[in-house]
Amino acid sequence: MADPSSRKRPSQYKAFDPVAKKLRDAAIKSLAESYLEHARANGGKCKRGFVKGLVDEARSSAQGLSITRDDINNEVKRIQKANSRASVVSPAETSTSAPCNAAPPSNLDILASAVSQISPQPVEISAEVVLDPARNLGKGGRPKGTTNENKRAEALARKKAVNWVTVEYAQKRSQLLESNQTSGKRVTLEDGTLQNLVATAAERFEIQGDFDVPRQTIHSRIKAERLEVWHRGQTSPLIVVEVTLNAYIIGAWMVNCPLSVSQCIELMHNLMSGSSFEQNLNKWKTACEIYSSNPEVPLVGLKYWKCLYIS
Repeated sequence: MADPSSRKRPSQYKAFDPVAKKLRDAAIKSLAESYLEHARANGGKCKRGFVKGLVDEARSSAQGLSITRDDINNEVKRIQKANSRASVVSPAETSTSAPCNAAPPSNLDILASAVSQISPQPVEISAEVVLDPARNLGKGGRPKGTTNENKRAEALARKKAVNWVTVEYAQKRSQLLESNQTSGKRVTLEDGTLQNLVATAAERFEIQGDFDVPRQTIHSRIKAERLEVWHRGQTSPLIVVEVTLNAYIIGAWMVNCPLSVSQCIELMHNLMSGSSFEQNLNKWKTACEIYSSNPEVPLVGLKYWKCLYIS
């Protein structure tokens, strides 16, 4: 019988394909640079919990890359050795009770900086950003300022105004209900509350022409627990993962290794597998009566890809 200590244990290291490895190396390098910047700003020391914050952000925004503390520390050592600077910063965390002055990168900043040549700004997950024509490069043709551009900007401003009125009205209503429960009285909102909010929104968002928010619209959104609405229908349960997927696709193209459709779908599976996004997708499928318990049925397929990038 073999000695228990000599038995082979399953490796904890995961093999990555060339594309994923390049993206993973870029993300680790970005995290290591964030560490070095933080250390320089704090006298060559890293405050307690900073590296843990980096690892947590990496796991939440890029679960499939399996970035660990050791990966970041090793990359810090490599950067220090390559630079050969006089002031050497230790990659190990220095325990201290002082609060961390520099916060870890926000969610998805890691992937945004990994493909920093795409855009100097962090990747944002907001329907407002997606719909705003001023924040998109467009597809060529007429310059900005054309009639269609102004129409899109005006439509977006109206959506912002309606959402703002709904949120403000819901907050006032919620505060009034709490006050009624405390005092035992039945008090309603003051007359003209909705009209005043509508007038304020029209001025705040520079709405041209007639503008009104029906009371039924507000109560319907409150009942559905969906105060802000940017488009008709349901919001995709994968909207956050789609931003990450786009970062991978563009990043692979930037390193001259474009992904095929099948590789993109497989990458989407890796990003969702075993995460809360997979659970949310299954709940959505169950609600739409299209969920299948068959393990051979993929989470997303070619129809999803066509809806996302072709339609």
